Amino acid sequence: MDMEGGGDPSNSDYITIGKVLKPVGLAGEVKVLPLTSFPERFRSLKQVWFLIGQDMRRLDVRAVRGDGRFVFLVFAGINSQEAAGRLRGGLLQVPEAARHLLPAGSFYQYELIGLSVLTEAGAPVGRVSEVIETGGNDVYMVRSDAGEYGIPALASVVRKIDIAGRRMVIRPMPGLLPDRYSE
Repeated sequence: MDMEGGGDPSNSDYITIGKVLKPVGLAGEVKVLPLTSFPERFRSLKQVWFLIGQDMRRLDVRAVRGDGRFVFLVFAGINSQEAAGRLRGGLLQVPEAARHLLPAGSFYQYELIGLSVLTEAGAPVGRVSEVIETGGNDVYMVRSDAGEYGIPALASVVRKIDIAGRRMVIRPMPGLLPDRYSE
């Protein structure tokens, strides 16, 4: 599972790669939390689209540095701590066409959110509401009117992911779901 945020749900042409946390220093630099499995992408970044609320604008990147967990950026026209402070909480996005390609069978988290989940017998279970990274295997949180279920991202359980068809087919292990889903 790789992480790059889906961005503004109303604008699926962009993906979120970072979130502005706060200004750093007096010259307009900002501290950014990378929201991508590919933080090295920031080193070659020339421009990003900045989204806060419904306002989206392009920012040209002038300087990039990193300290491991965070990235520090300087944008053209953002020359003071006050101007950088107005970026706080905003999302940094790139066109979806600029996303890194993943190997076959791998998916970005944002692609999985909202998928309909069905058993192999066709019984609807719910929709993927969240992806939890556990260190071993991911867990897909599936929400329905009947409750919430954690579906382990194992090939023996998740039998098919159809992004285009917006569905996930599962073979529930014993005890994973209520008895009404038994096959």
